[in-house]
Amino acid sequence: MSLKPLTLALLFLAATTCLTAQMETSPQWVAGGSFGINVTKDPVVPYYFYTPNTPGGYTQLYDNGNSFRLQATYYAGYTLSPHWLVGVQGRHFVQTNTLNAYADSLLTQPVVLEFGNSSIGVGLFGRYTINPGNKLGVFVQPGVSLDLLSDKNTLDGEERTQRTGNTLGANIGLGATYELSPRWRATLGMGGLAYTSTSFKRLYGDRKPVQTFSTEFNLASIRLGMELKF
Repeated sequence: MSLKPLTLALLFLAATTCLTAQMETSPQWVAGGSFGINVTKDPVVPYYFYTPNTPGGYTQLYDNGNSFRLQATYYAGYTLSPHWLVGVQGRHFVQTNTLNAYADSLLTQPVVLEFGNSSIGVGLFGRYTINPGNKLGVFVQPGVSLDLLSDKNTLDGEERTQRTGNTLGANIGLGATYELSPRWRATLGMGGLAYTSTSFKRLYGDRKPVQTFSTEFNLASIRLGMELKF
């Protein structure tokens, strides 16, 4: 009797067993992304500034403006344990502010001021889930990042200032996950603490780094996302 059919059958059985075991193993890799959008419209607010050539020495201004901010993050990570996930991420940030202003005694047409800035960066992070195994999980996520910055200010469409720079940062954020299926889960980021050191380059000379420690726990800091486990 030939052993060839028996050998093929055993190999097929072994391959099927390994594949089944692999499918039943918890996913180790995670890929995902999140975003946050903030839109603000300021009310018309009067204020005063000093102008010595006008009666009384002050001129009244009225201004109203709009602000738009978009922050997006995309990442890939590896599960070290039920508590820990480590990964690398990309970051993109865009913000524009538009201000319409006019003075009752100096200007007959509004002056349009625009302030825009953007950044793109990379970072490393670790996520510690406090209650692994639950459908709703809560986590703390420390990380470090490097971002390249660019901003530009214009007055009635004419560019007035432009600069580029970079930011080195360390942060720790809070968030939650919700298991939608064995492969998919939703995420919610809720701000945190951050330390940054920012350096700008200008046409007329560089500035010393600006160091900032900040907290952000508000509606503008909320970021929604999705993750795929594989």
